[in-house]
Amino acid sequence: MVPEILVTDENAPMFEHEWLNECSDSIDFTQDKTEPFLAKVNKTLAHRLRGEFSNKFRQQAIFELLGEDYTKLYFPHHQFSPELLRPPAYTNKKREETLAEMRVQIDEALQDSLAELGYPKDLSKYEKEDNLAEFLDEIRAAFKAGCDRQVQTVMSKERLERGNSIEDDVISIASQASGEYEGGEPEKLDKPKVKESDVLADGLVSIINHNVVVRRSILQEFRNKSLMLPNPLRKSVWEGFINNQEDIGSKRSRRKATRDFKAEIEKRLKKSKGGRAVQEND
Repeated sequence: MVPEILVTDENAPMFEHEWLNECSDSIDFTQDKTEPFLAKVNKTLAHRLRGEFSNKFRQQAIFELLGEDYTKLYFPHHQFSPELLRPPAYTNKKREETLAEMRVQIDEALQDSLAELGYPKDLSKYEKEDNLAEFLDEIRAAFKAGCDRQVQTVMSKERLERGNSIEDDVISIASQASGEYEGGEPEKLDKPKVKESDVLADGLVSIINHNVVVRRSILQEFRNKSLMLPNPLRKSVWEGFINNQEDIGSKRSRRKATRDFKAEIEKRLKKSKGGRAVQEND
């Protein structure tokens, strides 16, 4: 049996969707207005992460996630050695698992650092009128513009595809009406396959998958609410709770959890002799 080969992108983008990465790239994170805020948060974060340095592999995973510049600035007495997380010292699979685990640690430490400094853990709720508030407004504006562009792009593509097939649809319906149609059930014009809410939800899922703590917070808000969620978000919520994936930090881990859950459902359905999954007590 051929062993699975894991290919890791050393410079992987922040989000899964290019349009979200374009939004992020358009923001200037080096502005003077954010310098005092970032300096305080980074210093506090570095202090909280020192507790993970007893294990050299976890330490290097933190350094790799934070970057070499951050490591040299806040951990000047430690060596940035990414080769420790590479074969033959470390397998690619183990590296991915360690990075996912440390990504969760960093996300949680960041939230605790914000709280320690008197900031809300959810910066969208920041209410003061200062330079940080202006910067947060710039972020909102950048992603709002990006969302609008993406919705227009996707919906325009959908209309174009429907426009290209409308003639065939009309001919088909006309042939049914004239009695020339020899098929089964009469055909109907398809409804639009893409909704604006699906586009926005797909972007939100990509964002919350990037930050485990944010993902957990958003899913918690949905836990006890009966909402008609868009399909991409509904799928993410179900995966988060049914597969207990709130703390899973890698795409591969999420896929594995989904496969395991489906296998368990199929196993139990066989025992239930044709019953439906939603009718089972457990």
